[in-house]
Amino acid sequence: MVRAPLSSLTHVNGAQTFGFWRIRPLAPDVCDVTLLQQGEVGGSIPTWLMDKNVKYMLKMVAFLVAQFKRAPARVDEEVRASVCERGGLD
Repeated sequence: MVRAPLSSLTHVNGAQTFGFWRIRPLAPDVCDVTLLQQGEVGGSIPTWLMDKNVKYMLKMVAFLVAQFKRAPARVDEEVRASVCERGGLD
């Protein structure tokens, strides 16, 4: 498993975001990717601004999906073969 920390970002006085990507291999050419993001604004922040930031983060995830998307049947086949080789899920 690879964990890559995202750098802390400060755009508003006292506001910071922290996050990391968890990349877990499932098969030789297949992985599971999780993005965990947390923010600390040090007060209240308008909902519209939070919505905008969430949309931005989801665009990053959608970009990665589009870049690395493969045929689901092929992925399933590779994962099944890998699970059989290892004798089960990790």
